[in-house]
Amino acid sequence: MKRGEGFKVRDIKRAILANENLLAKTEAIAKADNRLHNQKEQAIKEGINHNEKFKEKYQKRFLKNHNKLAHALPDQEPEFLALENFDQKR
Repeated sequence: MKRGEGFKVRDIKRAILANENLLAKTEAIAKADNRLHNQKEQAIKEGINHNEKFKEKYQKRFLKNHNKLAHALPDQEPEFLALENFDQKR
């Protein structure tokens, strides 16, 4: 009888340990998912900021080339027109 109770106690301890391991595994997965989502969110924010900065850069360059085009010689016009078109597309 004492031996049978010892088996039951060990089985209960193993079940408790299995549940603790499952909890630790679930918490680790949740933490990793949260970290991944935060990294993706930050990357999206930085990507948007990066795109906005490029839009500003190309807009400034477009205005500068547009001013140069107004005073360009006939042989320089295709060069400035190409740059303007590229900057508008970007």
